[in-house]
Amino acid sequence: MKSMEDRVNELEEKIKFLTDRLVDAEGNLCGGTARFSRLEIGDSNDRMRIRMGTQNNNPKIEIFDELGIKRLGIETMGNAPILTMLDVEEKIRVALTILNNVAGFALYDETGKCRVHFSVTGDGQVTTTMDSKGKVLLKK
Repeated sequence: MKSMEDRVNELEEKIKFLTDRLVDAEGNLCGGTARFSRLEIGDSNDRMRIRMGTQNNNPKIEIFDELGIKRLGIETMGNAPILTMLDVEEKIRVALTILNNVAGFALYDETGKCRVHFSVTGDGQVTTTMDSKGKVLLKK
């Protein structure tokens, strides 16, 4: 097991390595490439506003409002891109997807149930409307 001093020295070396590549002598960000498993960007009030990373090996970007509530998500699951918009309780209310080359748009109620779903296929548009229990009311 490494001593505390060795661990601190390793961390200091890593910080210097990153600083030398990301920040110039005046403290400004500069060119170059850095790899992180997760990156968080905060505002002047030290609230997280953007988080980028991976979840289950899928890339993900999350955007937070001024209160720190997640409001927008962009991710891929496998080869399917997904854009989600969330309410103040961080429940998905709108989702845009492309799955198996079919574009989809879904609206969710305040309980998180899908109420309207539109998709566009080579054969035409499909619209599905559901009640609060998920029962299909209309499918065209």
